[in-house]
Amino acid sequence: MALHFETAEFEARKARALEEMARRNLDAMLLFAPESQYWLNASF
Repeated sequence: MALHFETAEFEARKARALEEMARRNLDAMLLFAPESQYWLNASF
């Protein structure tokens, strides 16, 4: 599926999410709100 933004933007969003997860000592994230899923990957 195509991203709706540049690959660099996707990598930056993913890095921010992973950094925050590490800061909170989390191993996984469940996203139920469509806007959260869209923010992270915007691939639907």
